[in-house]
Amino acid sequence: MARAKIITSPGGRHSVDVPHSWTINNDRGADLGHGQVLSARMRYRIIRDDREGCGPFRATTDAYMYELADGAHELFALYWHPLGNSLEKLPHFHLGDKLLRDDAPIDSKSHMPMPRASFEQAVRWVIEFKGAVPLVQDWDDRLTVCETRFKLYRSWHTHPDEATAGKQG
Repeated sequence: MARAKIITSPGGRHSVDVPHSWTINNDRGADLGHGQVLSARMRYRIIRDDREGCGPFRATTDAYMYELADGAHELFALYWHPLGNSLEKLPHFHLGDKLLRDDAPIDSKSHMPMPRASFEQAVRWVIEFKGAVPLVQDWDDRLTVCETRFKLYRSWHTHPDEATAGKQG
């Protein structure tokens, strides 16, 4: 698909209980060829986790933005930005105008509700729905291994209110 480097904010690999962020290629995204770019950003914190079988630390997600664009046109975007300016505070996705018919009942600004999305899910969408060619044959296995860890340790799936008291992520 593309080679990319995840860049974290200063202290983003070890500083506990402070806001951090990461981006792909210093927020330039991953060039998929043919004018398509996958961009990804996440806000997170490293927190203590005393749950049995966890910790003593883990990352907790505060927001994410995964976007696929074709030139200047967004194709799809997966968002969760509970502290942003938007009235939509729950996980959702947008479909770009290029993917919608003129008479579609939604437009590119419509917030389509969805469960919480992982970065691995965004990569999978790019491969499965947009036909990006993976760089390795075992891409599905690799994504599944990483996403399984995310699913195992996340504290909510459909709605942030599912999180146990005092824990998010």
